[in-house]
Amino acid sequence: MSAFLALVVKDVRQLLRDPKTMLMVLLMPIIVMALFVAGYGGGGEVPIAVVDLDGGKISWQLIDFLRNVGDFRVDCFASTPEKGEMLVKKGKVYATLIIPEGFSEDVLLRRKTRIELIIDSSYAHISELIWEALNAVVQEFQRKVSEKYNTFSITVNKRTVYGPQVTRVENFVPVVMGILLHLVPMSLIAVSISRERERRTFEQLIVTPID
Repeated sequence: MSAFLALVVKDVRQLLRDPKTMLMVLLMPIIVMALFVAGYGGGGEVPIAVVDLDGGKISWQLIDFLRNVGDFRVDCFASTPEKGEMLVKKGKVYATLIIPEGFSEDVLLRRKTRIELIIDSSYAHISELIWEALNAVVQEFQRKVSEKYNTFSITVNKRTVYGPQVTRVENFVPVVMGILLHLVPMSLIAVSISRERERRTFEQLIVTPID
């Protein structure tokens, strides 16, 4: 083990003596991440649709609360749940929030009420994040509104559908990022082997015991 640690210390020292290699190690991940942010990143807001079957005061307060949170962007309003579901299936939005008729009345009368969330499950990682984020938003809305209208309960029911064919970049970006994260250590290994061959010490490394 001591011999292995000695090799690690030696490579670290050589790396510190080579400014070009050190610069590559430090800048390559930053450059790659910057390129992905520039080409793939966005404002961080998830486009959703809303079906407001209630049209009451509390339902509009919930919609305004969603807009002000910053995690969601209400791109369109659908007149029926079927049209809202179709927006998800066509890939126009990631999710549709359906506020049922009588929602405001239930809140004012302190009755339990439910809202429905239709999520595109074609993107499993995104749909789970949307589900968790929207639940958190609804709970925060419930806490704030309860201060004025006393205690009431809102339950979010999730219904999943599948949108268009899965061809978007979101599905292969994690794989590409995993490959890119391996580029730096693989490059360092290649540089280290080339350096040892150049100095004719590679054969010595092969016969060096690990422990």
